[in-house]
Amino acid sequence: IAEIAVLYRRKRPDLVHHIALKPIIYGTLAAALARVRSIVNAPIGLGFVFTSTSQMARTLQPIALGLLRLTLNPKHSRVIFENSEDRDRFTLSGLVRSEDAIVIEGAGVDLDQFHPRPEPAGPPVIVLAARMLASKGVRDLVWAAELLRSRGVRARVQLVGVPDPDNPESIGEEELHHWSSEGLIEWLG
Repeated sequence: IAEIAVLYRRKRPDLVHHIALKPIIYGTLAAALARVRSIVNAPIGLGFVFTSTSQMARTLQPIALGLLRLTLNPKHSRVIFENSEDRDRFTLSGLVRSEDAIVIEGAGVDLDQFHPRPEPAGPPVIVLAARMLASKGVRDLVWAAELLRSRGVRARVQLVGVPDPDNPESIGEEELHHWSSEGLIEWLG
């Protein structure tokens, strides 16, 4: 937080934009220290603390909620959501003032600019691009690959991303290499 505050003081931005819960907490605290007046926060996904049922996650939830109450929607800030359900959840819980909540309806593909093409020959390629975390569905996809193989369905399953050793739900390189050596998936890193 101190390093970010030093950076903010040096760059003197008029506005900072934080994406995801940890950057929101760290960045907003740093912005307060550096006296950055305008903040845009975008809480995409709830992260390990709110999605895991582990004891550690349940222990950290009250702390994370307290930090979010302090940092998510301070004075002179706006909060961007990708859907109205998340906006409603955060405003009804009192974490965000409704007048500061903005819905952008997702950050997806512009279908006017990108058009579907005919499927290429060969087996379909199924790709998951994410941090290699259990909560991102990595193990579910490997399970699905096993199921497809057991049913004789040909498909290439590719995992694109790296482990996140700071996250308790991280899937290690050893396990990824094991799945790859068994021919279940291709881990592209």
